[in-house]
Amino acid sequence: MSESAPIHARSLVLRDGVSMAAVHDLAAAQGWRPSFANRAGYTEKTVAEWDVVVEGEPPAAVGYREEHFSGFRAVTATSESESRAEQIAALLAANLSTVAEADVLDRLLDEAEASPGAIVMSLREWAAFHYAVVLVGGVPGPFDPRFRQVLERHVAHPHRQVRRTAMLVADQLANVWPECREPVIARKGIEVELDYMVDAFIEEAAK
Repeated sequence: MSESAPIHARSLVLRDGVSMAAVHDLAAAQGWRPSFANRAGYTEKTVAEWDVVVEGEPPAAVGYREEHFSGFRAVTATSESESRAEQIAALLAANLSTVAEADVLDRLLDEAEASPGAIVMSLREWAAFHYAVVLVGGVPGPFDPRFRQVLERHVAHPHRQVRRTAMLVADQLANVWPECREPVIARKGIEVELDYMVDAFIEEAAK
């Protein structure tokens, strides 16, 4: 893939119980070429990457990333061709047990009262879907109105750590969709404990 062309990225979060070996086995079965692997210390992400080269098809790549802090693991298809990235993502979904982002968003918008810890984990899981797009500076998909609804709900949550996590997720997603900052900025004059985070969002939006 060229350095100047925009990159399309599509990520899938793996369900618990899907081993890294399963991803390696799929890569071997598909004939993908290993290009990078890192099983570094516990403070760093576990990463594996493969080049997907098929004659007559645009070049693509597949990456596996494990976030040690949250424990979520994602596989990502990237390509300069949007349709090729989606094709590889569909292949990943067909061969690995994955979580649908829509289900995570539904969970975060569920009216049933979830524990603060469960909400924090769901927010981190949601962020895992978009980490690769941020990482590669990729072309984002469309902004889902539910993104705003999730952020508005949880930046106003009574529990401090839920609000903090929602703001951190908003900061990550704002690299792709700047409008994700707006629910945090709207907390100016309302948020007390984390007012310094709100101020940081306002400063960033002004740049």
